Amino acid sequence: MERVNLGDLSQYKSIDDLHKKWDKHNTGRWYTDVLIEYASLSDVNTIIEFGLFQGMSAVAFLTTNIKKLYSVDATLQYSSKDEINIIKNLSIPEWEIIIQSSLIPLNIEADLIFLDTKHTYQQVSQELDIHCNIANKYIIIHDTNFPVKNSLKVKHAVFDFLKDNKNKVWELDYYDSRRTGIMVLKNIGE
Repeated sequence: MERVNLGDLSQYKSIDDLHKKWDKHNTGRWYTDVLIEYASLSDVNTIIEFGLFQGMSAVAFLTTNIKKLYSVDATLQYSSKDEINIIKNLSIPEWEIIIQSSLIPLNIEADLIFLDTKHTYQQVSQELDIHCNIANKYIIIHDTNFPVKNSLKVKHAVFDFLKDNKNKVWELDYYDSRRTGIMVLKNIGE
């Protein structure tokens, strides 16, 4: 994904203003609408996103009434300090950035986790195995049609996870195979 030029950051007076800038960027709106829909559910208060990049999904989550957002990224190389600061200053919910690999287990539970890191079968398979137990309600996986030139895509990792889900805790709740793809899993366990 290409970086978006957010322009003069002082022009943003609310998190919604910043989100409107992302809305004008053609790669974001279709999937951030899905993020907002699930983050706005009454049983979603805490979210962990794996993969911050420039902050588009964080901004989408922060436009909802969640209480806490954790953004986990191995490196903040794609986010400028100014962008992070403007998001922190404009957001009402608590936002914490954790700098570590998405392949390291977290000692935090969330109602929803969002996977948007390295878009490979192996990476997403590992992330699902490592983090499925900390997601109380939903797991959203972005860019499920990647890698483009490989027959073994992210969506196959998700389908294999569901097939191997021996205790039947997760089911596919939403799947959009258009564009870069997005899938939502719902926890139906005990």
